[in-house]
Amino acid sequence: MKSIVDSYSKNKHLKLLANFLLPHGITPNAIAKIHLQFQDRAIDELNKNPYILTMIKGIGFKKADNIAIKLGIKEDDINRIKSDLLFGFNEFIGDGHTLIKKEQILGLCSDILKTDTYEPNENLIEEGLELLIADNIMSKFLLPENQDPYRRHSMYTTTRLLSMEMYIHQFFKNHAFNKKSRPIIDHIDSDMNPRYCGII
Repeated sequence: MKSIVDSYSKNKHLKLLANFLLPHGITPNAIAKIHLQFQDRAIDELNKNPYILTMIKGIGFKKADNIAIKLGIKEDDINRIKSDLLFGFNEFIGDGHTLIKKEQILGLCSDILKTDTYEPNENLIEEGLELLIADNIMSKFLLPENQDPYRRHSMYTTTRLLSMEMYIHQFFKNHAFNKKSRPIIDHIDSDMNPRYCGII
């Protein structure tokens, strides 16, 4: 009997979620994934922060943003800012980059957030960036410019991408057993060593 009741409850919440999201163009397959991840609290979580939709494969920032605005999320909502920062960074690394300058990510975010009725506030975008760092979603570096300590500038990457890069760095170091490899490894070491980069 309990399994029947549990099954009914599950289907009931799934049906409510489908009614909530289907009018916004979310596919049944994506709805099933959302339900699997958030269970019966899915609608409550989406009402609080619709940008959690970007956690589901196939739902990007623009679709989530469209839904969020329809649900009444304000254009300067901090969750919108944070989600857009990640979207802007992922667009940037699509060209093969792994680090982005502060002014670049602020510019990308401003361009994406801007609407006919909203002009992004740079201070708010910076706040979103700092919150992503505090949440360990993004990481901040201080990289030297032309070896001049007075011209060091901030660079950013996602913590996930940082972990991947550091793994590759360590792999090369562990396999640097011959003299021919040494110059390459030394170059990688100087570019990726956390002490040199000044990760903060």
